[in-house]
Amino acid sequence: MPETTLFGYRLRPHQEEVLAYQGGLAAVSAVPGSGKTLTLSLLAARLIVEGRIGERGEVLVVTVQNSAVDNIGQRIRTILEAQGLPPVGFRVCTLHKLAADILRQRLDLAGVEEGFAIVDDVESRRAMHNAADVWISRHRGLWLSYLDDGSGDEVRAAVEERWRLETERVGREVTKLAKHLRLTPEAAMRLLAGSGEEDGFAAMGLELYAQYARYLQVRTGLDFDDLIWRALDMLDQDPSFLENLRVRWPYILEDEAQDSSPLQERILERLAGPGGNWVRVGDPNQSINSTFTAADPRYFRRFWAREDVTAMELPESGRSGAPIIDLANSLV
Repeated sequence: MPETTLFGYRLRPHQEEVLAYQGGLAAVSAVPGSGKTLTLSLLAARLIVEGRIGERGEVLVVTVQNSAVDNIGQRIRTILEAQGLPPVGFRVCTLHKLAADILRQRLDLAGVEEGFAIVDDVESRRAMHNAADVWISRHRGLWLSYLDDGSGDEVRAAVEERWRLETERVGREVTKLAKHLRLTPEAAMRLLAGSGEEDGFAAMGLELYAQYARYLQVRTGLDFDDLIWRALDMLDQDPSFLENLRVRWPYILEDEAQDSSPLQERILERLAGPGGNWVRVGDPNQSINSTFTAADPRYFRRFWAREDVTAMELPESGRSGAPIIDLANSLV
């Protein structure tokens, strides 16, 4: 049986199936070492070479890490140049970069000041650390009341340090949840008050969220969740602008989709639009962000199982032998 190639690359049968994609919603479950990044690059190049994006369009490729942005972009450029075509017709970026660029086009609708700063994970954690300092100093008695008084000084100090770290974690989790529900601190507090529930941890988390938000406001900063939230709000307010973006990006290819959060999923769904072309590639057993962001591989699994989504697989790994793969699968 003759082997199948595309742009000089030999294809496995499952890669061939993915690269036959014509349009609509699709999900590709890919094991480590299956060549998913190459497959995405080949698919983007094929759509451009076949003229499917129109004169004004681009294939939008969204990924998680900046290193992957460079890798995918270089592969697409190399393929296009080998075909005698200019290296244009595509955009590769992280989702946060995409959201920031969308915001900058309509700052007035987004309610964002010109020259806003993007707060990375390191600075975000520092801001929550400072917020915890403020909260603990104001509620020292309450904060200490959660601890056992019977420990010695050394043990007590260690316990307080662990409780301090847990306090910051509660603040991060509540902040993350509220932002993914698109709730300001004030709106979230009203919701808790209206529920009639007395939840000390939720109240503490929301006060930490409020203090954290004040730090970012002074900094004129937006963290990664803010970028997605504000961009999504802006698209909801300006349908004509959203339609222009859909014309610009008639095909959306998403890498590392297992690390996408519900808010990130929503903005790409909005950009794709009804009947749009959106391919999501990921490995639900390999999520790297689920422990410190709102990402969870179950969202990708849910998308993969939808009736309106074409589900495909890249199950063959060129990285590990069968015994290692079998062991990894049994542990998962």
